[in-house]
Amino acid sequence: MKRINFVLIVALVSLVLPLSAHAAGTPSPVPQIAPHFDGLPGRLAVARLNVRRAPRLTSSIVGKLTQDTPFLIIGRTLGAVWVQVKGDFGIGWADREYIRFDGTVRDLPVAEVIPPFLTINGLPFVHVRVGPSEIYPIVADILPGVEIDVIATHRRASWFQVALPDDGPTGWVRSDMVIVDGPIRQLPDLPAMPIIAQVVSYRVNVRSEPRLDAPVIGVARYKRFYTVVGLDARRNFWQIEGSFGKGWILSEFVQVFGDVEDSGLPEVQTKPLRG
Repeated sequence: MKRINFVLIVALVSLVLPLSAHAAGTPSPVPQIAPHFDGLPGRLAVARLNVRRAPRLTSSIVGKLTQDTPFLIIGRTLGAVWVQVKGDFGIGWADREYIRFDGTVRDLPVAEVIPPFLTINGLPFVHVRVGPSEIYPIVADILPGVEIDVIATHRRASWFQVALPDDGPTGWVRSDMVIVDGPIRQLPDLPAMPIIAQVVSYRVNVRSEPRLDAPVIGVARYKRFYTVVGLDARRNFWQIEGSFGKGWILSEFVQVFGDVEDSGLPEVQTKPLRG
């Protein structure tokens, strides 16, 4: 009986040892890290193509491609209907049908984050305002069912900043008037109330400094809205931002919306306007 037990023990050990020795002698496989994907050079099959903020035809335009424009293809949607492109305009989305590149769509990574959008839900329409409050003027009215890109939030998403389709302006809509789809929490939150200037005269000169004899760097047009980024202590000039960069405009030619006193805008000291 003792001999039988001993034989069984030896047999069991002989079975276990080879397995243990094999396990100890073979290292565990090292996880492989995929190489960084820099993108594939792309080319157009058409003369001109819009690049949109998100992979939707209703998304706002962030840039344009031509056959002379260098760009990279850096990603795609799951079904490869849209490709993510990178160029001088930044990053956006283009219709895959009009894009050519060397390789297959399987060479492109699937984009994990798609920019969020909202759908207008208010009746009979929803106001889009130049700032996140009812005190700001209306820049557009959007009908129900229209999809719009969301680019920022205000104070925990009580208002959403949106980019209107195509080349439309940006503005703000109330959160209770829309349905949101996408990662809103990844958007920047803008707690400060913007100060907005609307031009009330035709073709107003924008100057490089808050002086009447300062060089003209641009023109502010009638009824256009501009963000105020500074002011002079005498309130004779407002510093605004536009396609010309940052410049100064006479206060008598604009109407300002927002709480200037609590805005924290930087002020500059100036001499009297005349005399």
